[in-house]
Amino acid sequence: MLCRRISTRLSLLSAFSGLLSAFAADAPALPIVKNVEVQPLVAQVRRLIEATDYLGSPFSAADKKTLEAAFNDHPMVGEVRGIGLVAAVEFVAAKSPPTKFETTGAVAAKVTKACLERGVITRALPEGDSISFSPPFVITEAEIDEVVRVTREAADLVAQEVL
Repeated sequence: MLCRRISTRLSLLSAFSGLLSAFAADAPALPIVKNVEVQPLVAQVRRLIEATDYLGSPFSAADKKTLEAAFNDHPMVGEVRGIGLVAAVEFVAAKSPPTKFETTGAVAAKVTKACLERGVITRALPEGDSISFSPPFVITEAEIDEVVRVTREAADLVAQEVL
């Protein structure tokens, strides 16, 4: 039960919160779960959200790009949405009028695969052709820049294939 409460609370903060449940399933690992210092991690999330909000603030002072700006002109991107450190990019066959791809999910799977081949983990969402980002809350601004750069490269590569 303790594991479920910890995991439920942390699931709002990180894509990797399930790892705590995995540790907790093993009784000897329970002291590790109990010793997780949650407050410093929550402070890190707040700092990153304030400094690097996917949709509003710059990802870094160096390049001043946001996820939305990186994909605004992409011919295959219909929408960028998110809040805080959680975001999604939706891919469409045409922007105007918004037209879905014939095979739902295939494009998102290809972008996800291309990202993974370049060292970035994204997740293809089950509904439509969208990928999501839910980075660990220890991510840095430089790493966010890299995630955006690699994802744009992957989307460009897939667009050449499917458009």
